[in-house]
Amino acid sequence: MKKRKFKAIIYLISFTVLITVGIQVYRNVQNYNLNKQRFINDVQVALDNGVEGYFSSLAKNFVFLDRNDSGAFDASEIKAFFQNSIKGKASDSLKKFQFSTNTAVLSDTSIGGVTIRSTGKGDSKVQLRGVAKLNNGVSIRNITVSKDTISSTRLNELEAFTTKVMISMVQDTIDFKNLTQYVKKELGRKKIDIDFAFASLQNNEVVERSREFRDDEFSLSTLSKASYLPKKELKMYFDNASLIILKRGMVDLLISLLISVSVIGSLLYLYRIINQQKQLAEIKNDLISNITHEFKTPIATVTSALEGIANFNKQNDPEKTAKYLDMSNDQLKKLNLMVEKLLETATLDSDELSLRKEPVNLTLLLSSMIEKYKMLAGNKRLAFVAPTADVIIEADPFHLENALSNLVDNAIKYGGNEIQVILTKLGNRAQVVVQDNGGYIEKTQKERVFDKFYRIPTGNQHDVKGFGIGLYYTRKIIEKHGGSIDLVLKPQLTSFEVAFS
Repeated sequence: MKKRKFKAIIYLISFTVLITVGIQVYRNVQNYNLNKQRFINDVQVALDNGVEGYFSSLAKNFVFLDRNDSGAFDASEIKAFFQNSIKGKASDSLKKFQFSTNTAVLSDTSIGGVTIRSTGKGDSKVQLRGVAKLNNGVSIRNITVSKDTISSTRLNELEAFTTKVMISMVQDTIDFKNLTQYVKKELGRKKIDIDFAFASLQNNEVVERSREFRDDEFSLSTLSKASYLPKKELKMYFDNASLIILKRGMVDLLISLLISVSVIGSLLYLYRIINQQKQLAEIKNDLISNITHEFKTPIATVTSALEGIANFNKQNDPEKTAKYLDMSNDQLKKLNLMVEKLLETATLDSDELSLRKEPVNLTLLLSSMIEKYKMLAGNKRLAFVAPTADVIIEADPFHLENALSNLVDNAIKYGGNEIQVILTKLGNRAQVVVQDNGGYIEKTQKERVFDKFYRIPTGNQHDVKGFGIGLYYTRKIIEKHGGSIDLVLKPQLTSFEVAFS
């Protein structure tokens, strides 16, 4: 795969991931704000219901007045009621008192400055407008009795007796502690558990506040829409309650998260597959290049030898003919060995490869192998360290020697000048460590050196022969023996550690 095309795929995947994440984040923010507004609305409704319940509980001084024989209400009874309530202290400040019933009509009269005016048939409403100060300092702003502000019991009572009217007086000061209980009850019905406080405002200035009120603690607020305090506003301050808001949108959040994870996971999996295909293509190209180079050498040698035989045979030179034939035979053996290695690699992943296990003296096997490689090591020093007692394991001697030989061969080809093979006995386990003072393997390549056909990238160079199947073969053989192999990288030290049960 061309680099430009591969980069384009990476950019496309990255762009898609960013778009997906961006859309889901935007959607979740919108849902959060929507749930936040719904939460505020629920608090608003709870506040209004709590305020209504609070003021309903404060309705007091109920009086039922009977009509006289003439069909009018006795003004003296009304006068006595108000005089008893306000003690005559602020009657001059009362502006107007309106009264109507389903059937009765009152005559105009005046009670200490309180004007009672006939309104004819109405909606069963009693209303007092104005301001009066009672002895206890409680302010009265209005008195209202109507069908939507009294209990159903009182409503039925009022409708049943057309000769009676009920008057209630309501105060405009607020007991925040009492109000808190009503609002908490309403919030509990909506399963909302938050901290909150109240403040009474007039002309946008706080004139009264609850004990829990703190300016820097509450981030949200809402105004009561109840009409009990026409000249003031009741404001409720409360927590942001992000956890409650998130719980309300949990389903949408989980769906969004699932979509994001699915899309991003699929794209990352796609990228992994594409990257693996790219690496396989590189390995394939490298393998073809190596095989071509490895096969060309013996083929060219055999071709040259046959040409020499053809030329020298004319002079009937048996010595040179035998020399060229031996050369051709050696190259054909090498060619056959390479073909067998490739074919043998195909059987490692299957159960076709059978091991003939027998007791193997690992000490003698490694000792003879090291002596053979000392002659091929050149200037490199090769040492073998083993315990005094022989180490015996159950193994296939042929495949085991080939597997361990690959490790020593790699150390000679790619490693440093100091190579050590260390054999140790750890209880029932035997360990073989092949280490050198070279640092030819990078940490990023550590997990891939055991892959089939993988070679550490060196460009189009063939100074070191190989197909990239040596370490793969070694790992498979050791695993089939029930052992394990691990690559340990340290500064200027590369170690292959093999353990047998």
